[in-house]
Parts: sequence; C-alpha cells; structure tokens
Amino acid sequence: MFEHYLLFAYGSLLNPNSAARAIGRNISLTEYTLTEVVGYRRLWNCGEEVFSDSLQRTVTAVFLNLAPHAGFCVSGANLRVTKSELERLALREKNYYTHVLGIDAESGLKHVTFLARAEAIVTPESPDTWLPSAYIDLVADGCQCFGREFSMKFTQTTDCVEFPLLSGAYRFTDPQQDALV
Repeated sequence: MFEHYLLFAYGSLLNPNSAARAIGRNISLTEYTLTEVVGYRRLWNCGEEVFSDSLQRTVTAVFLNLAPHAGFCVSGANLRVTKSELERLALREKNYYTHVLGIDAESGLKHVTFLARAEAIVTPESPDTWLPSAYIDLVADGCQCFGREFSMKFTQTTDCVEFPLLSGAYRFTDPQQDALV
C-alpha cells in the first residue's frame, strides 16, 4: 500500500495557500514540480453547490476539471502528499474522484489527480450555473507564483470560459468541505 502519492495539481491546488488549507500543513513553492500531463484537457465543467454572498442564494458554481482527450496536454504541478493528506483532499474535492494517472518513473510513487464525478458535470446550458470570479483569482494567483511563462502555458492549455461570472464571495454549502477551502 502506498504511503505517499504524487498529486497532479491543475487548478486551485496550484495556489500554495489553498493547498495548505486543504492539506492541513504549510506548503512551500519548492514542494511543487512543474509538469505536463499528456492525453487530458482542462475544462470548466465540474459543478458544486455554493452560497453566493452577492446573490444571497444557493447556486451551482463551476470549477476546473480534467477529461481524457487524445492529442491534448495540460500544464500543472506535482505535489508529494501522504495518504492521510490525500484523504483530507478527497473531502474537499467531494465532487471529484481520485484518478490514477500511473506510477511516476522517477519517484516510484502512484501519480494521482482529481477528476469530476459524472453526476457533477455541468454545461453552459445548466440552470443557474456560475463561474466564481474569486475562484479565477485564486487559480491565477497560484499560477503567478510559478512565473509568467507558466501562467501563459496554463491559459493556453485551459478551455475558454462559457459561464456567467459570479462576483463576490461564495462558500460551499457542505460545512465539512467549506472548512477545507
């Protein structure tokens, strides 16, 4: 059984502060290794119920996801996590499942990421579905930690946004999940 894993971060977990809150320990930039995963596409299509402070009601928020797609590659970063940290992440990423990408040749660790559960997939036609601008800012801040070139590559390997923007703060309606954000 694996005690450590190599986690491919491709969204908010690229932000060290966000990752630290989710994992439960400080994360430094030196713990990340920039990489690309081939055969996947980064999409805006994982829905999650949130309470919007600006709208003063519960809506569906859309977040990043990866989907298998031949001929594509996605920029991101690997982060070494323990089994208990991965389990804690799974609580935060409740509309995602842990997906095994393979065994990392260099470290020998199981290489994993989170992919959206089928029932969490949303489309621009999904009713009352919004993209939180605060989430975009969180991801952008994380990308900027790795420099301009990484930020540009991230943008190039991410599908365009087709959802209306949700301004202001939001919180997950699941209190356990919200505590890890």
